[in-house]
Amino acid sequence: MHSGALRSSARGHTLLELAIVLTLFATTTAVLSPPLARYRDVAAVVSARESVAGLIAAARVSAVANGGAEVHLRAGPSVASLIVGGDTTRVVRVESESGVVLDLGPRTAVVLAYDEVGMGRLANATIRFVRGDESRSLVVSSFGRVRRP
Repeated sequence: MHSGALRSSARGHTLLELAIVLTLFATTTAVLSPPLARYRDVAAVVSARESVAGLIAAARVSAVANGGAEVHLRAGPSVASLIVGGDTTRVVRVESESGVVLDLGPRTAVVLAYDEVGMGRLANATIRFVRGDESRSLVVSSFGRVRRP
């Protein structure tokens, strides 16, 4: 009998090699998790802010076409609705879609009303979008223009 016939043909990794790979994977994950979570929060907040800004722009266009429109913002659950001629034409469910909360200051609801020429009829309103440690603002002027500070 040859001594080569007794050799095992099994291939694989030792327990030590697997432990080292798992340790490196765990360390890499621990280092990258906080920045990735922050990136997800930033992306969600910016996306929610732009969705509401788009809704406000659509309200101004609808106001010119239909003689007036309103955007209703509610904080809890955070929802933005476009109302044209008494009918809700578009809804953005900010909190349930992206986990972002609307902060309307001391108020729980805000109505942005636009007349037939697309001009706003209220004082300035600041809307904060918050998720985790991230927040972004949207400022709506008394004329209905939107600014992203």
